[in-house]
Amino acid sequence: MSYAGHHSTNEALLAAMKPLTGMRNTVRGQEIRRVRDGVIEARIELEPAFNAFDEMNRALGFVPIVFKSADEVISTNPERPSIFANVLTARILRGTVLPASPVMRGGVCPIDCEIIYHNQAVGYLEGTSFCGSFTSDQELAVTGSIQSITHWGRFELVLV
Repeated sequence: MSYAGHHSTNEALLAAMKPLTGMRNTVRGQEIRRVRDGVIEARIELEPAFNAFDEMNRALGFVPIVFKSADEVISTNPERPSIFANVLTARILRGTVLPASPVMRGGVCPIDCEIIYHNQAVGYLEGTSFCGSFTSDQELAVTGSIQSITHWGRFELVLV
Protein backbone atom coordinates (compact mmCIF):
# COMPACT_ATOMS: atom_id res chain seq x y z
CA MET A 1 0.00 0.00 0.00
CA SER A 2 1.17 3.51 -0.62
CA TYR A 3 0.03 6.74 0.99
CA ALA A 4 -0.96 9.38 -1.56
CA GLY A 5 -2.00 12.19 0.76
CA HIS A 6 -3.77 13.44 3.84
CA HIS A 7 -5.97 16.27 5.02
CA SER A 8 -6.79 17.89 8.35
CA THR A 9 -8.06 21.24 9.55
CA ASN A 10 -5.37 21.06 12.25
CA GLU A 11 -2.12 22.54 10.92
CA ALA A 12 0.03 20.65 13.47
CA LEU A 13 -1.46 17.31 12.36
CA LEU A 14 -0.91 18.23 8.71
CA ALA A 15 2.74 18.97 9.38
CA ALA A 16 3.24 15.83 11.50
CA MET A 17 1.73 13.55 8.85
CA LYS A 18 3.57 15.04 5.87
CA PRO A 19 6.36 12.37 6.03
CA LEU A 20 3.74 9.68 5.29
CA THR A 21 3.06 10.99 1.77
CA GLY A 22 4.59 8.51 -0.66
CA MET A 23 5.39 6.00 2.09
CA ARG A 24 4.90 2.35 1.17
CA ASN A 25 3.96 -0.43 3.57
CA THR A 26 3.81 -4.14 2.87
CA VAL A 27 0.46 -5.75 3.57
CA ARG A 28 0.40 -9.44 4.33
CA GLY A 29 -2.92 -11.24 4.25
CA GLN A 30 -3.54 -13.85 6.91
CA GLU A 31 -6.86 -15.18 5.66
CA ILE A 32 -10.12 -14.31 3.99
CA ARG A 33 -13.28 -16.23 4.81
CA ARG A 34 -17.02 -16.03 5.17
CA VAL A 35 -18.03 -15.88 8.82
CA ARG A 36 -21.20 -17.09 10.53
CA ASP A 37 -23.16 -13.86 10.06
CA GLY A 38 -22.58 -14.12 6.28
CA VAL A 39 -20.07 -11.30 5.83
CA ILE A 40 -16.68 -11.75 4.22
CA GLU A 41 -13.86 -11.22 6.71
CA ALA A 42 -10.29 -10.42 5.70
CA ARG A 43 -7.45 -10.51 8.23
CA ILE A 44 -4.32 -8.61 7.29
CA GLU A 45 -1.09 -7.53 8.90
CA LEU A 46 0.80 -4.37 8.02
CA GLU A 47 4.56 -4.51 7.77
CA PRO A 48 5.25 -0.79 8.10
CA ALA A 49 8.16 1.01 6.50
CA PHE A 50 9.36 2.04 9.97
CA ASN A 51 9.84 -0.29 12.95
CA ALA A 52 8.23 2.23 15.31
CA PHE A 53 4.90 1.85 13.47
CA ASP A 54 5.15 -1.95 13.77
CA GLU A 55 5.86 -1.61 17.50
CA MET A 56 2.92 0.80 17.87
CA ASN A 57 0.48 -1.46 15.94
CA ARG A 58 1.35 -4.41 18.18
CA ALA A 59 1.05 -2.33 21.36
CA LEU A 60 -2.40 -1.09 20.29
CA GLY A 61 -3.63 -4.58 19.36
CA PHE A 62 -3.84 -3.85 15.62
CA VAL A 63 -2.36 -7.23 14.63
CA PRO A 64 -4.16 -8.60 12.78
CA ILE A 65 -6.35 -5.87 11.33
CA VAL A 66 -9.79 -7.29 10.50
CA PHE A 67 -11.86 -5.86 7.64
CA LYS A 68 -15.41 -6.95 6.80
CA SER A 69 -17.55 -6.70 3.69
CA ALA A 70 -21.27 -7.35 3.34
CA ASP A 71 -20.81 -8.20 -0.36
CA GLU A 72 -21.99 -11.66 -1.39
CA VAL A 73 -18.86 -12.17 -3.51
CA ILE A 74 -15.72 -10.13 -4.03
CA SER A 75 -16.11 -7.92 -7.10
CA THR A 76 -14.17 -8.39 -10.33
CA ASN A 77 -15.62 -5.16 -11.74
CA PRO A 78 -13.64 -1.92 -11.19
CA GLU A 79 -16.89 0.04 -11.77
CA ARG A 80 -18.58 -1.78 -8.87
CA PRO A 81 -15.82 -2.57 -6.36
CA SER A 82 -16.20 -4.42 -3.08
CA ILE A 83 -16.02 -2.36 0.10
CA PHE A 84 -14.20 -3.66 3.17
CA ALA A 85 -14.31 -1.60 6.36
CA ASN A 86 -13.44 -1.59 10.03
CA VAL A 87 -13.33 0.68 13.06
CA LEU A 88 -10.36 0.48 15.42
CA THR A 89 -10.06 2.28 18.74
CA ALA A 90 -6.77 3.05 20.46
CA ARG A 91 -6.69 4.30 24.03
CA ILE A 92 -3.34 5.66 25.10
CA LEU A 93 -3.09 6.33 28.80
CA ARG A 94 -0.98 9.02 30.39
CA GLY A 95 2.44 7.58 31.18
CA THR A 96 2.51 5.20 28.21
CA VAL A 97 5.92 5.18 26.53
CA LEU A 98 5.50 5.80 22.79
CA PRO A 99 8.23 4.96 20.26
CA ALA A 100 9.73 7.71 18.11
CA SER A 101 8.62 7.67 14.47
CA PRO A 102 8.64 9.93 11.43
CA VAL A 103 5.36 11.49 12.62
CA MET A 104 6.12 11.96 16.35
CA ARG A 105 9.09 12.38 18.60
CA GLY A 106 8.11 9.58 21.01
CA GLY A 107 8.53 9.52 24.76
CA VAL A 108 6.09 9.39 27.65
CA CYS A 109 2.51 10.38 26.77
CA PRO A 110 1.62 13.28 29.11
CA ILE A 111 -2.19 12.89 28.82
CA ASP A 112 -4.88 10.29 28.20
CA CYS A 113 -6.05 10.21 24.60
CA GLU A 114 -8.22 8.12 22.34
CA ILE A 115 -7.92 7.63 18.59
CA ILE A 116 -10.75 6.15 16.55
CA TYR A 117 -9.80 4.88 13.09
CA HIS A 118 -12.50 4.45 10.42
CA ASN A 119 -10.78 2.46 7.67
CA GLN A 120 -12.11 1.52 4.27
CA ALA A 121 -10.56 -0.48 1.43
CA VAL A 122 -12.43 -0.34 -1.89
CA GLY A 123 -11.22 -2.77 -4.51
CA TYR A 124 -11.75 -5.56 -7.00
CA LEU A 125 -10.11 -8.79 -8.10
CA GLU A 126 -7.95 -8.59 -11.20
CA GLY A 127 -6.24 -11.89 -11.96
CA THR A 128 -4.45 -12.87 -8.76
CA SER A 129 -4.58 -9.38 -7.21
CA PHE A 130 -7.10 -7.51 -5.12
CA CYS A 131 -6.38 -3.84 -5.83
CA GLY A 132 -7.96 -0.48 -5.20
CA SER A 133 -7.88 2.50 -2.88
CA PHE A 134 -8.09 3.08 0.85
CA THR A 135 -9.03 5.84 3.25
CA SER A 136 -8.38 6.12 6.96
CA ASP A 137 -10.30 8.76 8.90
CA GLN A 138 -8.89 9.28 12.37
CA GLU A 139 -10.55 11.15 15.22
CA LEU A 140 -8.17 12.13 18.03
CA ALA A 141 -9.80 12.96 21.36
CA VAL A 142 -7.26 14.87 23.43
CA THR A 143 -7.96 17.08 26.45
CA GLY A 144 -11.63 17.50 25.64
CA SER A 145 -11.23 18.45 21.98
CA ILE A 146 -11.54 16.27 18.90
CA GLN A 147 -9.16 16.68 15.97
CA SER A 148 -9.35 14.69 12.76
CA ILE A 149 -7.12 13.66 9.92
CA THR A 150 -7.80 11.64 6.78
CA HIS A 151 -5.22 9.58 4.87
CA TRP A 152 -5.72 8.01 1.46
CA GLY A 153 -3.84 5.97 -1.05
CA ARG A 154 -3.69 2.84 -3.20
CA PHE A 155 -3.14 -0.84 -2.41
CA GLU A 156 -2.56 -4.14 -4.14
CA LEU A 157 -2.78 -7.53 -2.45
CA VAL A 158 -1.33 -10.39 -4.47
CA LEU A 159 -3.27 -13.58 -3.73
CA VAL A 160 -1.37 -16.85 -3.52
